[in-house]
Amino acid sequence: MNSIFFRNTTIATILTVFFAYTFSACNKTTTTVPVVNTSSTLAAIIKNSTTLTILDSALSRTKLLSMLDSASGGPYTVFAPTDKAFQNALIVDSTIAKMDAAILRRLVSYHLLAGIEQTSATISKTLSGPNSAYAASSTNPLTGNPDSLYFSVYGSTIYINGVPITQADVTGVNGVIQAIQNVLIPPTGSLFQTLQNISTADTTYSQFIAALNWASTGSTNLDTLLSGGGIFTVFLPNNNAFRNYFGDTLNVSFSDFTPDSIAAILKYHILQTRQFSPDFAQVAGYPTLLNGDSIYFFNSGAYLGKTDSTGTGFSTRNIMANNGVIHKINAVLTH
Repeated sequence: MNSIFFRNTTIATILTVFFAYTFSACNKTTTTVPVVNTSSTLAAIIKNSTTLTILDSALSRTKLLSMLDSASGGPYTVFAPTDKAFQNALIVDSTIAKMDAAILRRLVSYHLLAGIEQTSATISKTLSGPNSAYAASSTNPLTGNPDSLYFSVYGSTIYINGVPITQADVTGVNGVIQAIQNVLIPPTGSLFQTLQNISTADTTYSQFIAALNWASTGSTNLDTLLSGGGIFTVFLPNNNAFRNYFGDTLNVSFSDFTPDSIAAILKYHILQTRQFSPDFAQVAGYPTLLNGDSIYFFNSGAYLGKTDSTGTGFSTRNIMANNGVIHKINAVLTH
């Protein structure tokens, strides 16, 4: 997977809690931005579009729209969620009006590149294949803490953090707009921090972090592992999945089990690489889970499990963290 790195100041993890991870890369939209005259600025394109009105509101409130009306500091690349994409993320004009200004700026700026124009041709040309290294990089002074955008190309579709571009290369005099299917949510911490934030925002996912905390009192130190520099993918079961797995006997404590026995279960949910949802359809099995076992994706990546015939589906995909990605699933993976 290829990356573009940014750096600047940190916004609190309230961003994670605020959005409560209602975003899923499997939401579909066919809404696109109109083809426009290339003599317009990006600000004018957005302003005149009937499908980018929420992005227009967000850019206006953060005072970033005026920047896109100028060539100074450009060219610019805007990864533009359509109104449908914002609505799928439960964000409308009234939401934007009430949102904390710093959080909104963090969110909006994560969709902008300054000083670089990323057309579909330049992205595809730079990539030699799926998950290949991305040669070009750019520092974006608009973003928060050290962020990355990850690109992959499968067939004729380009994905950003697992989110497809739905209309490519709407060009203006000072840059390019890439319409995208979903809102990009910037990472707000490590995988361990992000799992804690998810548990706080949505208590129906509290059992995994409780299990992780208990397992980390043993010999495995999973909390340290997911807080460190390694890159991982975490499959996050909900609380009902844990209750079903333990015969509906588990409440909030794992103290009836040894930490290492719980760690053995959790290790089957941690892949030692970063994998976004579009990657699932490209692979068969990975012998790289923390327990050394394999996990399989099947039915074009719609399900995962121990074999290619039985498994579980996803509820929310592509939740970003600084050192990996999280996917919510509907069952505890057995081993």
